[in-house]
Amino acid sequence: MVLEGHGHSVSKSNSSQKLNVETMKKYIHFIIIGFTLLTACDSTEDLYKELDKLDTGLVYDLEYTLTSDDYDLAGEAFGNFSTEEDAVAAIPDILKENFPQFGAGSSAKVTYDLYNPIRINNEDAYTMVPADYDAIGEASPRLNSQNDITKAAAYLFPDAEANDVLTLTYDYYASGETTTKTSKVTYYDAAWRISYVPTTEDYTFMGQNFPNFDSRSTARARIGVLFDRLFPFGQEGEIRTAVFNYYTGTVSDFLVVYQFDGTNWKGFEDVVQRTLQLGNDGAVWVPDNTIKYTLASGDYTAIGNATAGSNPSGSASALQYGNFDTSLWTEAQIIAAFSDFLLETYPGAAEGQKYLISYKTYSGAAGTAELLLILDGGTYKKVQ
Repeated sequence: MVLEGHGHSVSKSNSSQKLNVETMKKYIHFIIIGFTLLTACDSTEDLYKELDKLDTGLVYDLEYTLTSDDYDLAGEAFGNFSTEEDAVAAIPDILKENFPQFGAGSSAKVTYDLYNPIRINNEDAYTMVPADYDAIGEASPRLNSQNDITKAAAYLFPDAEANDVLTLTYDYYASGETTTKTSKVTYYDAAWRISYVPTTEDYTFMGQNFPNFDSRSTARARIGVLFDRLFPFGQEGEIRTAVFNYYTGTVSDFLVVYQFDGTNWKGFEDVVQRTLQLGNDGAVWVPDNTIKYTLASGDYTAIGNATAGSNPSGSASALQYGNFDTSLWTEAQIIAAFSDFLLETYPGAAEGQKYLISYKTYSGAAGTAELLLILDGGTYKKVQ
């Protein structure tokens, strides 16, 4: 189990037993640090016993990895979830059961295992005709590069779905002559990719007596070694796919996906880790995509420079003091400034993304404030 985080504020229903915020922070940190260091099998149970001594209403940012007991609680016999929907449905109840002390305003970042094997979805075969070459802009009825191959696949199958595999036969020009070639092209991660197909020599190199594998795990591991040999200079994060012969009484195609980690090609396993972020609304835990962000000193400079034209006095103050003087900034001006800042800093954010911005203020005395914003219609607006 991994349990980390940092406290924000504390409220307790029984005022006579009320602890101040800093004391509670130190107490909860003491519990977490002590029990995170333990490796004994009963450490989780001991931690829960300590947490049970606290009243409800603690506001806390929790990072947690599900245990085997959690999967049992969710009725998952294999120690993972079969779908992301199952995880979203079960994890709120797991958090409520394990951490009843955490109340409204708490957040949880939960890591869980998802059974997500990569399988071929649809498989098709096609031989290109002269009209196809013309349709994709080829001056002659032939392809000339790997980009041409994936471009042809995209044209021929515009409605492809994830993990579709196309066996494409085409005329190809190289080294001064045109020959007929066949490639397996896979639609993976919203892009067509030419999949590597092991040769008879490759299977021999990988220790196979026949040009196939009868074990997916063996195939995944050994094709990774083959890729290390064939593509040693991959870019970190680069994706490659392979289609190998899988023997289960008959031979069929099987898809595997690899990513280069800077040193080796790592195959994507059947069980992968996923993360779900949730927030506590005071009654239940609900999936929440809120990103908590605290403005750094450089952010005040960036915002001050960006608002010099729209709010000169507020801009000058932010640049000089690294805060927002509430006599010089209205909430609407701050929201507009934060919106522009977020759009510039996170240009790829999806509609509905939320940011909880913490920032410094001045209103006769130094202070802090928070604004919860959501991307709505291309700008960030305050969540009411």
